[in-house]
Amino acid sequence: MGIPIDRVRDLLTKGRFKMPTNDILLWFVIPCELSARQCHTPHKAIMSAAFARWCVAHAPEALMIFLFLVTGSAFAHAQTTSLSFSTLPSAQGWNLVSNEAEANAFSVSGGVLSQRTVGQGGVNSWYERDNFADDLKPFTIEMTARILAEDMGSNFGLELEIGSLSQFFNFGIGMHQVLDPFGFSTAINLGTASHDYRLDGDFVTHNYTFSVDGSVLLTGHSGTLAKAGTNYFLFGDGTPTGSNANVDYTKFTFTQDPAMSTVPDAGSLALFLGGVIGAGALPIRNALLKMRRRT
Repeated sequence: MGIPIDRVRDLLTKGRFKMPTNDILLWFVIPCELSARQCHTPHKAIMSAAFARWCVAHAPEALMIFLFLVTGSAFAHAQTTSLSFSTLPSAQGWNLVSNEAEANAFSVSGGVLSQRTVGQGGVNSWYERDNFADDLKPFTIEMTARILAEDMGSNFGLELEIGSLSQFFNFGIGMHQVLDPFGFSTAINLGTASHDYRLDGDFVTHNYTFSVDGSVLLTGHSGTLAKAGTNYFLFGDGTPTGSNANVDYTKFTFTQDPAMSTVPDAGSLALFLGGVIGAGALPIRNALLKMRRRT
């Protein structure tokens, strides 16, 4: 949530400028909000002067903020959830959504989750996790899978999807094409080999990048229809028409960064450093002025 520019202006220009220690984190947010992309130069200049005065009076706190800005992500690590394929996902907190018994669609052996739905006709069977993703943060899903066989015309025999209350990122993966959230296909010869799939998305910007074996295959925006009432992500056989697939999964991880994990951009960091430098320069300037008066 952004900080109103009027509020910032009031903090800096009305009365004697003071910043309670409890407001330190606010001053981490303000430089990021008032970066070169979001405000005019005069506002930044006003803030730099006021912040410099605060740094003089609160040197220890200023140093703490500086270290927080410089180290950035060192204080907040990405949170990753991984599936272990030594047991079925249903034994690890995932829900099976299926019109077929789990034993007829999935099994595990030797660290591999096997999906076997080819030829069953009309089966859609997948694993789903609800109310787990945070739809205010970027996310990454990484999956390693191998399509062994598919029914003719299969598009979602291997499906990967994540959604919120208002949008979703949905991909149907076949041996010869990948479908994006709007149903458009991109040709690719995946064959029966194992491949690494990666989806990087952002619920706030609605943007995504879908990569195969480290190479970007698709970029675009999320769809605007989703499962009502919850956020979720799922994988498995999502085809509703009986065009199913046999798939071996060997990796599935879901990663989201904490709220303040990104390192500040160059403009924000420069703005803060300007305040710190100003803080160091003001005492020197005052000392020189005193010396001149004495002489």
